[in-house]
Amino acid sequence: MEYQKIDIFGSELPVEKEKGKYKYFNEVVGNGIYQQVAWEETKTDYIPLYSNDPKKLPFLNDLEIDFSEDKEF
Repeated sequence: MEYQKIDIFGSELPVEKEKGKYKYFNEVVGNGIYQQVAWEETKTDYIPLYSNDPKKLPFLNDLEIDFSEDKEF
């Protein structure tokens, strides 16, 4: 399956240069403890990578956002 860049970046998962300790889909099919945790970037495509030890996505606390008041110019 070919993925578009918007799908990759929209997933908010990290993009890795090599497979490393992760597994490809055909290595985990049928085993429900694995989930997609990253993408591997090849020269021509992106490949989903799976692990049973998921990476934590960054969390932004809504209370930390400071919205300034609208001003008329």
